[in-house]
Amino acid sequence: MANKTLLFLSLLLAMVVLMSTNGAARELAETSSNFTTS
Repeated sequence: MANKTLLFLSLLLAMVVLMSTNGAARELAETSSNFTTS
């Protein structure tokens, strides 16, 4: 039972990290494009 909980939490953490890095990359791309246009 503990193994399933640990697996679930690690998957959840991985998804959160992926989403946050994806969002950060998107923000970085937007700011860099803003620098080039201005």
